[in-house]
Amino acid sequence: MEHEITKPIDEFLMWGFLALFIIAAICVLTFAHFTMRRIEKEIKRDGVDYIPPISFSDGGMVYYAFAIVVTERAAVRLERLINASVVRSYATKTDW
Repeated sequence: MEHEITKPIDEFLMWGFLALFIIAAICVLTFAHFTMRRIEKEIKRDGVDYIPPISFSDGGMVYYAFAIVVTERAAVRLERLINASVVRSYATKTDW
């Protein structure tokens, strides 16, 4: 038998999780639209020899985000997945 107190808490957690999921989805799509798209366009425009990361269900967004956000030393570890130095050179202050 369920207590009357746990029902509101369960609903609160469910709606809170849903709200956080929607906010995270909006952030990811905004990052992909404004940052990744601009960086890839600039790389193509400049004719840089660059192979974009293999994207398994848009895992490429994670590689771009790590390459931009983490320190230069940590970004070097991503070199086998993404050319972090090229991505970082095209990142602007608004991408940070």
